Amino acid sequence: MKQIFPILVALVVGLSAMFILLNKPNSPTDRDSGEGTQKDEQIAKLSKELREAKAKSGRVELIETKVEVPGETIDNRMPPKEIIDQLIGLDPEDERTDRRAVYLFESLIEHGDDALPPIKGFLDSNQDFTFRDRIKIGKTVIKGDSKGKDNKNDNAKSAKPDKDGEKKIGKSADKEKKPKRTGSVWAYFRPYPKLDEKFPPTLRIGLFDAAAQIESQPAIAILLEVLETTGRGVEVAYLEEYLQRVAQDKYVKEILSAARELLASLPENTDENALEIDRNAKAFLYAILVKYKDLEFVDTAKGLLVRSDGSVDGDALAYLRKVLGADAIPIIQTAVNDERITDNIARYALRDAVLHYIGQNAAADQLLLQTVEEGLNKQEEGERFNWGAMKLPTTALFRNLENIPDEAIMARQRLLSQMRQQSIHPEFAGGLDRMENKFNSVLEERRAPR
Repeated sequence: MKQIFPILVALVVGLSAMFILLNKPNSPTDRDSGEGTQKDEQIAKLSKELREAKAKSGRVELIETKVEVPGETIDNRMPPKEIIDQLIGLDPEDERTDRRAVYLFESLIEHGDDALPPIKGFLDSNQDFTFRDRIKIGKTVIKGDSKGKDNKNDNAKSAKPDKDGEKKIGKSADKEKKPKRTGSVWAYFRPYPKLDEKFPPTLRIGLFDAAAQIESQPAIAILLEVLETTGRGVEVAYLEEYLQRVAQDKYVKEILSAARELLASLPENTDENALEIDRNAKAFLYAILVKYKDLEFVDTAKGLLVRSDGSVDGDALAYLRKVLGADAIPIIQTAVNDERITDNIARYALRDAVLHYIGQNAAADQLLLQTVEEGLNKQEEGERFNWGAMKLPTTALFRNLENIPDEAIMARQRLLSQMRQQSIHPEFAGGLDRMENKFNSVLEERRAPR
């Protein structure tokens, strides 16, 4: 390219000069028609050549080059151990960290089985780091290892920066960002947390994903080993995702066993100073049991439903209802009648779980009428009707109305008739009329010819 460019420049200059000379007007004595025609043809030819030369001189030629990067191997790849070291050293405050982390994880995966020894080495160290916050997690919890648990608690008490300027988990670490918890019963009303499939929340989980991408049997063996030893619910949730991806349903037994074991040993009170993903550990684990409709944990969940302080475990309640359906009513009904439970939200949640099955279960129907009666007793004589006290039963009556069979709708209509007998308050009666019309409208729409 360096040799061609001067030649093209010289050609352009020469053609331009010839064009000027030939285009210069001749004296009157030299003119004749033949010479004029010849000169015109030469000028046109030279103009064409000049345009072509200019076009060639402006063309860009792409040249492939190879750049040697210090610290990389001959095949232009960093060693796996160096990749992991670079992942550890990423700065969460750098806006390029996410992109850099993705590149490093992909580079690790390209090494295949050669990446597994350093991956296993880091996982065996039980250390972890986050990419989104300047937090060093320190020792992770290992099942059956009291020392690991003590290390976790020590980290939770400390908020002092270490020598690298990183904060360990403590009360001052992102305290303002953490949502307030008002009680474990609220978990009943919340959807299960979702895994972040776009970016790993911690280095360990990113390495789980890398091993799953490698897909070899040695890589799967590493994932199974962590599944057996980890004491973190979020890790079990991600391992379930990755193991199912590489070996569909082959390791469900091991996944469920790990989830049950952790749930049975979790403390009643969540550590509010833990990472958000670790505060959601119980919800992650119950989501796995619900996904596979696991029944082996029912007896344990039954014992966990009402806690020692009289509060209700919302995750256990949701699991029992979603896995057992109407068969969970006897268990929940026992809790409804438990005098230790005085919290109104807990009482509401327990009744709501039973009222999912009105029109299908006699105990649920009876509880609905009992709840309506209690709401009527709260009405003040001479005051406007307080529908707020009727929120629970009215919500239950219209729950999932579009998807239940006609027989269930008619069963709910019969419950309306029984409710009419409980009060003659005009506003109450008018509200029941509107409910009746809604039921009739749904039935008529279904029976209308298509």
